[in-house]
Amino acid sequence: MMFSGQSCIIPMGNKTESGICEEIYNCPYANALTNKEQRKPKMCWFNDDIRIVCCPLKDKLHTLGLFGKMYESSSEGVKRSTNTICRYDGTLQKCCPAPRAAPPPSEHGCPSLDTPEAPPDFTIAQRIAWNKCMEYQRYVEPCVAGKSPYTGRVDKHRLIRVKRCFIERPQNRYRISGGEDANYKEFPHMAVLGHYNYTAFTVEWGAGGSLINEQFILTAAHVLYDPSRPLRYALLGTLNNTDFRNGSLYSVVRTVPHPLYDFYKQKNDIALLQLDRPVLMSEFIRPICLFVPSFRTEDGQRTVAGWGATGKSPGMSQMLQMTDNLYITDHTECLKLKSNSKFNFTSKFHICAKSPALNKSDSCQGDSGGPLMILNSTFCSYVVEGVVSFGAGNCALGAAAVYTRVDGYLDWLVRNVWPDDWNTAKGQPVMYI
Repeated sequence: MMFSGQSCIIPMGNKTESGICEEIYNCPYANALTNKEQRKPKMCWFNDDIRIVCCPLKDKLHTLGLFGKMYESSSEGVKRSTNTICRYDGTLQKCCPAPRAAPPPSEHGCPSLDTPEAPPDFTIAQRIAWNKCMEYQRYVEPCVAGKSPYTGRVDKHRLIRVKRCFIERPQNRYRISGGEDANYKEFPHMAVLGHYNYTAFTVEWGAGGSLINEQFILTAAHVLYDPSRPLRYALLGTLNNTDFRNGSLYSVVRTVPHPLYDFYKQKNDIALLQLDRPVLMSEFIRPICLFVPSFRTEDGQRTVAGWGATGKSPGMSQMLQMTDNLYITDHTECLKLKSNSKFNFTSKFHICAKSPALNKSDSCQGDSGGPLMILNSTFCSYVVEGVVSFGAGNCALGAAAVYTRVDGYLDWLVRNVWPDDWNTAKGQPVMYI
């Protein structure tokens, strides 16, 4: 006998899938299995006349229907070749030409970027991450037409670089749980992530993430595991999560949780999202740099941003919130958290951070997947050091929170996001995940 909320196992062919016991009307997979396939879902128990079924933690609708067998081994119902991407949701199959990354802006005749080389002792992954960060400086210092020294007019043949930095660090900017609006263009890498609610037929914003290249967002693995609300959308380029006119909305076509992620122990809580098309970069949207050893904070301060609960009202904040008053603290602070007794802190893969008690700032529900950042003022860029994983269940102000340490997974990230660069550096044929 198993009740709602308990973990369960679902047999699927020669494999098994982790699940959670849910009322059948909250499980799209069990509904489709019953109504379309005329098959009985794995049962947990009966609550009066309501069936409690074992609902898979990951969306498995693509394993059902006419093309279910074809897509059974695919990731999220997506199959791809060099030129084509096909998607199947259990009902409809759609194939489209594979989008190609937009070429970087033409900079012929423009002064070269003055960026340093990667340190010689860097690993392959560190060197690739460093080089990508340096490449993205072209969006911080774009090439524009300068003025003629003779006429004072704009001369399209006289190209110069202009540093456009919108990052500020005034004093006493804090409180995500508590409410402090982020500044315009300050976090161009931030993405708010939306779940599709099959019951209400609506999009519900529920987590955050960081754009790390033209088509991938970094987030936490646990935000992917909601059987009734698969993660489907990402909104970039706006502070307001209702501002679709000025923001850019993208569909999530593939989710890539870390292969060793453990939902119950909150272990390896890191994931990637692939968007349906390459992002068009601008002052409002550009990637964040991945942490490598050369990126260090001078004052020890960390910054976190997100659309999570603020404490002023229930649910997520409509406006992007931030705090730049977090500091690394002893891991014993995170071991005190009561939200997960199975959690085991490992310094190689986790960061424990909190705000001084006086300032009382903290990440909260809805901030999951967002970045823990340090500021590299030399390049006018934030660097993502950690990913919001979990904290005190009641968002206690001043309490410590756990962040997944990005550099502990750098090889995995680089191998998946930049496979061509990785395989070229390793002297291997180019392969894709």
